[in-house]
Amino acid sequence: MANPLRVSIFLTLIIIQYGFAANILFLFGGGNYSHKMSIWPLVMALTEKAHNVTFVSSISKQPKPNPKVNDIVPVFMKKVTDGIYNVDRIRDRREGKETIFSQYESESFRLCNLTMNAQDDPEFTNLLENGHGVFDLIIVNAVYGECAFFMAHHLGAKFVVFSSTITQDWFFGIFGLPLEVSWIPVLASRMEYPMTFWDRVKNMYNSWLWYRYSASHEGSLREIYRKRFGLSFAPEHVEIERNASLVLVNSHYTIDFPRSLPPIFIDVLPIFTYCVSHKLNWNQSYYSFKFIFRLVGCSVGSRKACFRK
Repeated sequence: MANPLRVSIFLTLIIIQYGFAANILFLFGGGNYSHKMSIWPLVMALTEKAHNVTFVSSISKQPKPNPKVNDIVPVFMKKVTDGIYNVDRIRDRREGKETIFSQYESESFRLCNLTMNAQDDPEFTNLLENGHGVFDLIIVNAVYGECAFFMAHHLGAKFVVFSSTITQDWFFGIFGLPLEVSWIPVLASRMEYPMTFWDRVKNMYNSWLWYRYSASHEGSLREIYRKRFGLSFAPEHVEIERNASLVLVNSHYTIDFPRSLPPIFIDVLPIFTYCVSHKLNWNQSYYSFKFIFRLVGCSVGSRKACFRK
């Protein structure tokens, strides 16, 4: 007998593609420009199929201009994320540290508090207060996405999680992934492969930190959501995240660690590629997203015509 859940998801996707123009909301409040750039090909494809796309983020720039997209960039969101990403990430990685993740707990709380109590952006406030039942699908950026899960819960739509890079360090405690600390470095570290014994110890410690963060931070975030809408009870954002219909991972087994993932995980890197029209200086291509996209586009067999030039 067919699984009812799988059948319903399949039928929903068929109806969305061929039956009507769906209202689709992207919640990318805590991401930087690279996250928006990673998901933009999907945004473009959805608008080409006549779907109505609303994109909430801290970045007003569009990777490729698309007047069909309703871009909402709240002032408070831009201020917070500008501060979060105002670091030299290349230097951090070379020195084996990650400033962005060290401040994750405090900045996530700050971003969620401002999101739920936004007053300086009428369009965003209207979406938050009157958007229930408006959207057919919500796509949430996993990074700094805690408050976005509360929004998805409040708006009452099915949602998909998007990870802009390899599976995030906290996914093992949410989606049932096995701990891989013995052979795969966690995202918030810079370790060479294969790892040493002490690398594995640090890897386990970093994973524990994410578990501690989830356990200690849940109550305060949930209380923000509960008070904002006068709820007698509010679920934890982790419980909401576990109800995701799919998890799209901007990854591929040809460049990351090949292994089996749960059925709801889908590697989507081959469709998120861009054409590069100019040559790059090799000395400046370290952590260059355009360089990486060009390399990845070739390695995963992209059908983009520009790669034949």
